[in-house]
Amino acid sequence: MLAVAQERIDALGLRNVELLEMDTEALEVAQEGFASPDEYVDFMRDIAPPIRALVSERTPEEQDTFWNAIRQGARGLPVPMEASTYPATLY
Repeated sequence: MLAVAQERIDALGLRNVELLEMDTEALEVAQEGFASPDEYVDFMRDIAPPIRALVSERTPEEQDTFWNAIRQGARGLPVPMEASTYPATLY
């Protein structure tokens, strides 16, 4: 875990930073279910202000292309996308 964290610190260009110790905590993360790829895209638009901000600087055609790519990716997920929980590690 320390090695992975140190790689991320290095990738950010931070200098003279060394992790001596790290605590982790296991938890379960709940994932909301979605009835369709369109519902997933709507959810992403609602919860991701940084993405909306980046996309808003593009032309309407580029925005449509972006959201359609998200929608297309979501089509690879099982539908309905059922709510679930899964284990995660908090660093």
